[in-house]
Amino acid sequence: MTRTRPVTARDNATRPVTARDNVTRALAHLGLDDLIAITREEADRVFGWPDPRLRERLEARGWLRDPNLIAGRMHGSGSRSYRDPSGEHPAMQIVFHPDPRAATGPGAASCTNLDFVEIDLDFSAPGVDVADTVRHLGEVAHNAWAHCKTDQNEIARMLDRRFGKDVPDAPRSA
Repeated sequence: MTRTRPVTARDNATRPVTARDNVTRALAHLGLDDLIAITREEADRVFGWPDPRLRERLEARGWLRDPNLIAGRMHGSGSRSYRDPSGEHPAMQIVFHPDPRAATGPGAASCTNLDFVEIDLDFSAPGVDVADTVRHLGEVAHNAWAHCKTDQNEIARMLDRRFGKDVPDAPRSA
């Protein structure tokens, strides 16, 4: 698959920054871009199909896993949520959702390799420390109250501060 160069905040003068731009850029800097095929985009998040090695890579790197009760309540039954443990801003969240097409019931095959992922960038990750948890709760409350989504231009500026303004080379086509 061919991927295009992600947009930085400085590119915003020519076109709006999208969630796909920000997530693609962050995935490349985190060395995870070769493990996810993005297939759908919303205003503040993307969805796609993960390589089966993605979850193992997150766990090996110490990504924080939300308790099942919270992940299920926020993202749906059976969801598993992982958060960037670095304490850097913005913070990535990757949620694994069971594929609704997967067989269920007695004798059904495991859904382990039939998950799809939802990826977003938050201003801060809860669970890293108290300040980040409060900042994240403030972001969630503001978005709910104002009926808005996390500002992708602000996320792009935060990515500039976190990773610099350079963008890693696009991965080879698969």
